[in-house]
Amino acid sequence: MQNNGEFAGNANLFPIILHEGVQVVDSRLIAEYLGIEHSNFMETIKKHQEKIEANFGALPFQTGALPNKRYRGSNTIKFVLLTEDQALFIATLSRNTEQVVDFKAKVIASFSQARKTIQEAEFFLQQVAETFATEEYVNDYFEKLFAMANILIANSNIFDKNFKVFRGEMDKLADKIGLVRETVDFLQKKMQKQTLQIEQLEQAVGKLQARQDAWENTHTHQLQRIDEIEQKVMEIMQVFGIGADCFVYVFYNPQTRLYKLGRSKHIGKRKQDFQTVQKELVLKVAIPTRTREEAIKLENTLQQRFVDKVRHGEWYALEDFDLAYLQGLQQLNQEALANLKNTNK
Repeated sequence: MQNNGEFAGNANLFPIILHEGVQVVDSRLIAEYLGIEHSNFMETIKKHQEKIEANFGALPFQTGALPNKRYRGSNTIKFVLLTEDQALFIATLSRNTEQVVDFKAKVIASFSQARKTIQEAEFFLQQVAETFATEEYVNDYFEKLFAMANILIANSNIFDKNFKVFRGEMDKLADKIGLVRETVDFLQKKMQKQTLQIEQLEQAVGKLQARQDAWENTHTHQLQRIDEIEQKVMEIMQVFGIGADCFVYVFYNPQTRLYKLGRSKHIGKRKQDFQTVQKELVLKVAIPTRTREEAIKLENTLQQRFVDKVRHGEWYALEDFDLAYLQGLQQLNQEALANLKNTNK
């Protein structure tokens, strides 16, 4: 609540102030306007206090100085802040003289103008919030903001000293808008610099992507060559080498780091089938067997051995020593079949 020690307000309106969020008028001003002693006016209020508070809310009594008066001794006195309804009710306790009628009209006009100005203030603040939340304000809305601030400041003169602080805040807001514009200009220049840096980064990323594409093409070509070599090895083993009829194989997927355990007469074809969905398979082990039945038996034995390492289906999380065991088994079977072939010659 602001200090009402002195008033030089609009003669046509009472200065309306906000007390705990409620619009009120000072009882000292009313007594002064009606030309009666404030102490007598307070006695009337206290006499009807119970009825006033029962119908129109509690009376917030205050302590302060009487306006435009000098007294010997204490310069403070009790007064009360009255809402519009409370002030009009008190007026009905007096005869409807011309002065009382004018008083009622002034009370109504004062509170009405206060509500109007507060609505304008709320609208202004809402517009400021919406404007600053929109990127377009940078170029389009500064003049509008200044105009709105000036209009509100001009309208607030009807409250004179009571809204002096409010007008000061509007002046500060106008200054802040100017500072914001300078800041935005600075940020725009900074953003332009950052945009240039982003473009340079995008060019660098494009070059790296081109290198990545070239590497992937080379990698794909290398995988194709590995497939061709593996196929040739299988053909040699089946036709000219040890005479294997079937193989137990182990493929490795470097992306999932899992191993595929299975059997086939044609490992190269089986790998091609898998590569439709998993392109980077690598053949790690190919254990030869004389017959399909031997391959089935060996596959089952290995599945039982690695049962605790199954991740899904026939995919296993094998370790280095598991792979060494399988490669050793591959060598033993190759030597055994080679010796068998030599014996049969």
